[in-house]
Amino acid sequence: MLASALVGLAIGAEGDLLSYLVRSYIGLKNFGLFYGIAFSGYAFGAVFGPVAVGRYFDLQRNYGIPLQVAPFLLLASGLLLLSLGRYVKPGTQTSSKLKHAAAD
Repeated sequence: MLASALVGLAIGAEGDLLSYLVRSYIGLKNFGLFYGIAFSGYAFGAVFGPVAVGRYFDLQRNYGIPLQVAPFLLLASGLLLLSLGRYVKPGTQTSSKLKHAAAD
C-alpha cells in the first residue's frame, strides 16, 4: 500500500519538476517554447515506452530485457539531470550553460 502511494506521488511530480527546471534554467522569456520541447520528450517516452515494451512482450513472451535495460536508462537520466549544475536564481537569469539555447 505504501509503495503504491509513493509511486502515485512520483508520477504526479514530473510535470511540476519539469516546469520548475525549465523556468529555473531557461527563464521566462522563452518558457513556452522550451517547456513544449521538454514536455514533448516526456510525452513521447510515455507513449513509446509502453508500446515498445508491449511489442517486445508479444514477440518474446517475457519482460526480461526491458526490465534489465530500464535501471540503466533511469541512471542515465539521473546523471543527465545532475549534469545541469546549479542555476543562478530561479526565474531571474539564464544559466550560463544553457544561455546559448535560450538565445533569440
